[in-house]
Amino acid sequence: MPQEEYVVNLETTPYRPTATVHQEEFAKQFGRWYRISHGGRKTVCLLGIRADESPQRYSGF
Repeated sequence: MPQEEYVVNLETTPYRPTATVHQEEFAKQFGRWYRISHGGRKTVCLLGIRADESPQRYSGF
């Protein structure tokens, strides 16, 4: 994992989902939180998943 200040992962983010959510809902919630936490400015959010361990995830791409 890159150690740049703009890299956000589970160890570096104060964001915590309130409950177990599906990936699509998590992406919406995280994007909303990230935009608000940066003053409402335009932001870009890229989410990655490991598709090699799940045929269902792999076929989703």
